Amino acid sequence: MQEPTERPGNRWELSKNPQMNVYGMIRKEEQAQTIKELGGHPILADLEGNVDKAVDNMEAIIFAAGSGPKTGPDKTTAVDKNGAIKLVDAAKKKGIERFVMLSSVGSDDPEQAQEGNM
Repeated sequence: MQEPTERPGNRWELSKNPQMNVYGMIRKEEQAQTIKELGGHPILADLEGNVDKAVDNMEAIIFAAGSGPKTGPDKTTAVDKNGAIKLVDAAKKKGIERFVMLSSVGSDDPEQAQEGNM
């Protein structure tokens, strides 16, 4: 997990609402501290495995995972596609009605994306 960038006059936080509990799903235990520092509660799970327990007691889900630019097509399918489907299915089973999926293409190279070279 990449460390958040500090912005002048604004500290990165997962939630400024003290009555809201925010959870961050992580694949590796060593990522837990970052989630805690941001004010969240880490949940150890893997989108390539069973995610049913990861959504216990959740009211909403924001999916912002991605396999990353250094992986091949197999990981893109396993995480970006199949992992998202697993999480949607788990949310449905638990009666979670709010699911937001964040996605982007070309954000790491905006000039190329603007040229339509994606």
